[in-house]
Amino acid sequence: MNTIRQHWLNLYKAISLIGFDPDKPREKQKQIKLLNIFCGFWILIEMASIIAEIFEPNKPPVYIFTHLANFAGISLVLYLQWISRNKMAIALFFFLVYFSNFMFSNFIISGKMLEAGYLLAPAFVLLFTNNRFYIFSSFVLSLVLFIIPNIFFLHYPQNYFGPDRFIFMVFAIVFVLVYYFKQENLKSEIALEKERKNIADINEQQSQFFINVSHEVRTPLTLIKGQINKLKKYNSELNDAQIQSVVTQLNNQADKIKKLVDDVIDLAKMQDTNFSMSLHPINLTDLLKKIATSFEPLFKQKQITFKVNTSTSPKFVLGDKLYLERALNNILLNALKYTEKKGKVTLFLKENQTSIIIGVEDDGIGIEKNDLELIFNRFYQSNNSFNKSGGSGVGLAFTKEIITKIGGTIRVSSKPSVGSTFVIHLPKVEKIKERDRVKNSEISKLELLERFSSTNKKVKILLVDDAYDMRLYLKDLLCKYECLEAGDGHEALKIIKSQAVDFIITDYMMPNMNGLEFISKLKSLQHSAPILMLTARADNQIKLSTLRLGIDDYLLKPFEEEELIIRINNALINNNKRTRYQLEEKIDPSQNDSNNWIDKLQAYIFEQSGKSKINQTDLAEHFNLSSSSLFRKIKSETGLSPNELITEVKLQKAKMLLENRQVHSLKQLVLEVGFKHSSYFSKKYYERFGSKPNFKF
Repeated sequence: MNTIRQHWLNLYKAISLIGFDPDKPREKQKQIKLLNIFCGFWILIEMASIIAEIFEPNKPPVYIFTHLANFAGISLVLYLQWISRNKMAIALFFFLVYFSNFMFSNFIISGKMLEAGYLLAPAFVLLFTNNRFYIFSSFVLSLVLFIIPNIFFLHYPQNYFGPDRFIFMVFAIVFVLVYYFKQENLKSEIALEKERKNIADINEQQSQFFINVSHEVRTPLTLIKGQINKLKKYNSELNDAQIQSVVTQLNNQADKIKKLVDDVIDLAKMQDTNFSMSLHPINLTDLLKKIATSFEPLFKQKQITFKVNTSTSPKFVLGDKLYLERALNNILLNALKYTEKKGKVTLFLKENQTSIIIGVEDDGIGIEKNDLELIFNRFYQSNNSFNKSGGSGVGLAFTKEIITKIGGTIRVSSKPSVGSTFVIHLPKVEKIKERDRVKNSEISKLELLERFSSTNKKVKILLVDDAYDMRLYLKDLLCKYECLEAGDGHEALKIIKSQAVDFIITDYMMPNMNGLEFISKLKSLQHSAPILMLTARADNQIKLSTLRLGIDDYLLKPFEEEELIIRINNALINNNKRTRYQLEEKIDPSQNDSNNWIDKLQAYIFEQSGKSKINQTDLAEHFNLSSSSLFRKIKSETGLSPNELITEVKLQKAKMLLENRQVHSLKQLVLEVGFKHSSYFSKKYYERFGSKPNFKF
């Protein structure tokens, strides 16, 4: 039974695919399959009818003639399909539909209401064509064949179906309804086809993006690996200058990978409605000179003539300096990439009454007309030999997002084999005074490390990370500590239940149980060890609000080794202070209401942090506590004094402003968090986080 069914299914599939061409539009493919299926069933019906006639020899000749004609005609339709004459096949098919209906309703089975088939014929036509002439012609033909034959053959009494106008209305209503739904369906199919094509294009662009990113990453990784092998092989033979050269090359390649990752992450962040930039007046004249100076060696190396035409007088626009610089760098990098040796690139700066105009002109390979509207789309790359060798497809998309967000416009004009010109228009602002720059204070790294060295003794640290190489790196870095390892949160919990742990370093992204879930579980177990969360995502800061103030911390990847060590020691010192105070004052840690009161306290300090004079007295008055009660509550829950807590919250706010790129100068940052002196703030920031305030993103 299954074999017979399989044979029928194979036959059905074979008939439906007669003349099928996968390169044709999807609508045409459906029409071909549908016509084949109708023809297949019609042939079976005609074959059954012809066989039946053998056993009933008294059938009239017209009956036999009609079935034979239909069988021959449908066979010819399938042949026309096979030779890809689809239009002729459809025309013949509908001729047979009308011919068959005419013969049966007038000569074979007359007077049996078979004329109703004409009512459906126009709807049937709509399945196979969108040509209005054919559609309306089928409506007229169906109406004529329904009315005229009865005038001559008198199969029915006069007005049997009602007045002619009633018949016309019925035909018209059925036709209009079917035609309407056909058009709606056609619109939906066109929209779906367009969406399908867009998805296919996006998938192709993303696939190419990952291929190119793999190439972009593999190149610096290969160079990094080569330099490491060089150190291994010739370490004893290299002098200090050669070692420094290797280190410089390693840092350069690492920076290339970091830049690629930053571009992708920043482009994604720009789609967030909460994304914002810190806009300040920028001297474009100075900025372009700085950019041009950094690009001159690159153009010289490729033997490209690089000209800079800028004004000597300052030109100011409102924008985010760091983001704008990256946007302009992307355009110049494209000019460098797509301009061949002995070529020419020009960077110019102009102005009109309302705008400052920045332009980059090259005589490179140019851009095809079809690509001009698409090159600012994410991951899109023109199909040329340069792009096949690398590139991420995010540079120009990133540039356009930046220019748009600071109120400007960017356009491009280009001709293949002639060159391209990118022109940016930015609203200009009045000339302002340059902001004062305050130098960061220098603090001895060795002094800080020595200061915390006493805490390194017998401290047991649990490293929780699913990446073995990362655990190995951390273990090597923290060799002065006793390190335990866990591959995920579940494994870490088992270790914690079996032995005491003084400090925990956990990754954020892990399988089975991520870092945040792991921390929540530790809290439910009332585990008191300080926690340092490692994360590659700056947008996780809100989620990391569960970290205990002054005790727990988070650190963005990539990080400096010294920064990590200082963070660990700070947390250990604060935790030791808290534990010691709790023991001295006989305070039960489980009675602390840190999830409520300390959060309110932190929020209040955060809100008031711009005021330099906020102190312990202000906190006590706001929360209706005596100074001694306030000190006792804060010390027992954080290990910090009230003034130390105020400083901690201010520094955490400063760190958040820096990581979210909401400030762009040390003076601005100091004012935002309520410090009086830049040098003192820099010193406290370094002591807390192990790095200076960094404005170079």
